[in-house]
Amino acid sequence: WAVLRGHSLAAPHRHMTNLRLRAPVAVGMVHGTAGSAAALALVPMTLYRPELGLTYVLVFSIGVMAGMMGFGVVFGQLQLLLGQHLPRILQGFRGAVGVAAIGLGLTWLQAG
Repeated sequence: WAVLRGHSLAAPHRHMTNLRLRAPVAVGMVHGTAGSAAALALVPMTLYRPELGLTYVLVFSIGVMAGMMGFGVVFGQLQLLLGQHLPRILQGFRGAVGVAAIGLGLTWLQAG
């Protein structure tokens, strides 16, 4: 919405700095945890040793969560750097990411 209204969110406010730095980690944790649901489908294959299945799901979940958190941090840092040095490019970048996300969502809905 900020892109459409022409507002720049490039300059972080002092009271928002901690929240902005933590947001990618929180989003990565939520997505990483949600992605672990697919691993639960594999647990029945290891029922002869339930502790092996549980260990697999735990390790898989931690790996997915770490990967998503890492992606979120890198993506957030990229936006922070763009905002500090190239605010106009940041607005275009955010707009492009938004259009790509909407396009991907519509593609999935249409294929669904």
